[in-house]
Amino acid sequence: MPEASYTLVSPTRNSRYYNKHNNMNLTLDKKRAIQFCYPEIEPNWEELPEEILIELVLDYDNEQSCATSALYELSSKNSPKAVELAEWLLTEKNADEWLKKSATSIIGRREN
Repeated sequence: MPEASYTLVSPTRNSRYYNKHNNMNLTLDKKRAIQFCYPEIEPNWEELPEEILIELVLDYDNEQSCATSALYELSSKNSPKAVELAEWLLTEKNADEWLKKSATSIIGRREN
């Protein structure tokens, strides 16, 4: 995946990344940019490609609430990967209770 450069406004003047232009310049791939900005800046979930949504779920350790939103979006798109990933998340010891509850909910929807 090609990298993109995102300029983010620094939240405080005390930030060690604050420069004379009041910006931080970071080079992040799309997944990392979403995780970095979430939840202050939410992506348009409907427009994200399935591959990015899957990556966000697989990398749940970095931002679990972001992974939860990505999982729900996959489910709303009727992606077969949603249930597969939900079942996988239930076996993951580092997935928090909210992510596991979401996974259980998605599995339950498909069974009904």
